[in-house]
Amino acid sequence: MRTLIAAVFLTFSSLCLAVEPPASAKRGVNLLRNPSFEESSDAAAGRWNAVGKGYATIRNAARDGAASVLCEAAADNESRGLMQEVTFAPPLKHPFKVSGWSRAENAQGYDYCLYMDCWYADGTNLWGQRRNFEPGTHDWQRIEYVFDVAKPVTKIQFFILFRRCTGKAWFDNVSLSLAPFEVEREKATPSLYGGNSIDYTARLSLPAKWTASVLQGNREVHSTTGEGRGVNLAWSGKDPGGAYTVRVVAKDDLFGEELRHEKRLQTRSGTGRGYVAWTESAMQRVLINSMPASPGTAPTARIALAGNEYESFQVVLRAAPGRDLKGCKVELSDLRAGAGHVIPKSNVAWHQVGFVDLKELFKHPLMPDDALPGWWPDPLLPVSQLDVPGGVSQSLWFTVHAPPKT
Repeated sequence: MRTLIAAVFLTFSSLCLAVEPPASAKRGVNLLRNPSFEESSDAAAGRWNAVGKGYATIRNAARDGAASVLCEAAADNESRGLMQEVTFAPPLKHPFKVSGWSRAENAQGYDYCLYMDCWYADGTNLWGQRRNFEPGTHDWQRIEYVFDVAKPVTKIQFFILFRRCTGKAWFDNVSLSLAPFEVEREKATPSLYGGNSIDYTARLSLPAKWTASVLQGNREVHSTTGEGRGVNLAWSGKDPGGAYTVRVVAKDDLFGEELRHEKRLQTRSGTGRGYVAWTESAMQRVLINSMPASPGTAPTARIALAGNEYESFQVVLRAAPGRDLKGCKVELSDLRAGAGHVIPKSNVAWHQVGFVDLKELFKHPLMPDDALPGWWPDPLLPVSQLDVPGGVSQSLWFTVHAPPKT
């Protein structure tokens, strides 16, 4: 094998439930009663119901306060844990955030987790929204996750599970709340093209109508609006470079809560280049708002293949805002390795990566952190030239075929 360098421009058993009264639908409020188990006797934690063989209340072994609960099992054919039921009247459609703490001694098994079952107002269900704690032996560890619901919810059963597990696990400080309205993550790239420009993307925790603005001092020099969870801004300014602020103002679709968020940046002066180019592997999905991991790095791709194999890589073009690239063409040359080995340019094919509008995404372990419904790369389009709109990242897909005996 040779390396080539291409430089290219249960439901569970029936339980006797102590049902909690309807929860207050306010963000930032823990909907669970007695979440730290301080209201506990030697026999039980108040407000909680035992699952299977239950649990033990423990004093002087808590992460916070005086009490925690312990699940201990010697065989992996048992269910242990506790559950609390939270009801909603009227029914509520809103993402939920779950969190909690646990420490463990030799904990092994499948269901060492915080686990949610939901009842919709129409009689259907959403089962098994969960996140596992780490197995083995560890000190207090916190897990947190957010899950969304498709329809209004009337009831959630919050399970602390140590089911089909062996070892010991202590639990404390658990929480179920409405997911907050916030900026989950953002990426700001000033002067990507060498001059006075800002490329900014952010992900909101909830769908919203938003406005993203560029401020020079208190003066607004650019703004754009949109809706959904993805905030995108691309700006090339005629003003001198210097200190700028990106401001995001958003009002969520569910409660009408307003969010204001600012990011301060420093840009260079000048117009800069009309585009930037970089490379990605064939395993990376390049979204229309993707940015290079290392701006300014020469766009070099490295692939390895043996005789009669095919390997692919991507070259990404991003046009500066307001400076569309028209009639882009690709010119190829032979690929040469050491010792005189050559792959002729006739064995290199390229396509424009097209986009499809996805209205819904399905969970996958390899889904990018910034994944949201919208335009996603998928088809390979056989074109002879292409246009790249300003503020858009466009991938070109290259496939190299090594001749037999290469």
